[in-house]
Amino acid sequence: TSCTTCNANEIWNGQACEACPDGSYSAGGDATTTLCTTCALNEYWNWTACQAMTFHHVSPSSSSATVTTTSKYQFSHAVKAPHKNVVYFVPKNIDVIGKLDVESETFSELQFTSLTGSTQNYEGGTVVGSKIYMTPMHKNHIGVFDTETKEYSTIAVYASSGPKNM
Repeated sequence: TSCTTCNANEIWNGQACEACPDGSYSAGGDATTTLCTTCALNEYWNWTACQAMTFHHVSPSSSSATVTTTSKYQFSHAVKAPHKNVVYFVPKNIDVIGKLDVESETFSELQFTSLTGSTQNYEGGTVVGSKIYMTPMHKNHIGVFDTETKEYSTIAVYASSGPKNM
């Protein structure tokens, strides 16, 4: 059988639809041509055409953070939320969890009583299901942030009161 239109990232070679080479794209459908498009380094493919990337510097507002350190290492890692266009920032030397909505390009700080005034919190994090598990820096617990319920909790790792560097 022959195609008259091809799927996205396919082109018509005169006889059949075939995949575009790695790193090149095609909108498919009525826009199918015999050429695949390659975007420039400062562009991305939006499933229709190459679009210019825009970069913005986003930093947390100092008015809402109550951190008691002068360290510039406020967040240690960023973790993408599952099934959302949201990136969460793991608190290192700040007492909030950062949240970046990548679609609206807005940054907000999620405050939790149990984090207030604390520093040397977490070194990184990973997502399992809807939860972000944060690796302790100088804590006796693992931090857990549920991206669905927006609740922060901890899992005890050591019974002693002295924090461990994991």
